[in-house]
Amino acid sequence: MSKKTIFYYEFRRLVCSRTYLLLLAAVVAYCVFLLRSSVVFGTLYTAPFSKWTFCDYLSSVSVLLLVLLLALCARQFIPSERGAMTIISAAPTPVSTFKAIRYGAIACAFLIAAALSVGVCFAFYWLVFDYTVFGGLIWLSMPMLLPSALLVFGVSMLLGNKKAALVYVLLGVVLIVGAFRISLPAYIDIIGSSVTLPLYAGEREFAFTAAFAAGRIVFITVGITCIIISLWLPQKRLLHQESTYC
Repeated sequence: MSKKTIFYYEFRRLVCSRTYLLLLAAVVAYCVFLLRSSVVFGTLYTAPFSKWTFCDYLSSVSVLLLVLLLALCARQFIPSERGAMTIISAAPTPVSTFKAIRYGAIACAFLIAAALSVGVCFAFYWLVFDYTVFGGLIWLSMPMLLPSALLVFGVSMLLGNKKAALVYVLLGVVLIVGAFRISLPAYIDIIGSSVTLPLYAGEREFAFTAAFAAGRIVFITVGITCIIISLWLPQKRLLHQESTYC
């Protein structure tokens, strides 16, 4: 079976699952709620389509997006999935390759949800305000959403390989931080709520703070490192066991 076929099968299993569809519907419903209840009025007297308001919107949506991502990650550690990995380990395709394909399917499923969240907002801007200058906002959505997602994804896959329950602990932490809007320092702000703090301090010209930008770089670095380790460790353990028996 080709890698492309395996990817298509894994991707279809994810996006057609009841969990994914329900969470995706929840994300879209929450986006509509935010657009009608807060975005339409703008953030602190800024325009609804300003960078400040858009980032504030993404910060709120990112909580549910991260929950969706963690739910997809947790799915990989249920007993049936672990049983499948045991069977796959006997196949010619390396386990690390198959896991990388699964990781790619999870990433694509998340990106669909993230793109839909951004697209709903853009549709709102177009229909309500006839605003279509989306280029700058698209670039803003990347540092707002992707580094945190990469960090959460990498850490959850690494922790899940150790103990599956730790993924749900991480999910609970994200929910608590998001639901209570806990103010975190910019360099560890996983939901991006600190981006609008300069606005409340009187700054009108939009810019990411140095601490926020540095934190995003750290998120990307740690996330990629955790992903590589989560792919490499099982194979390393297997080789270690083989060398022990020899």
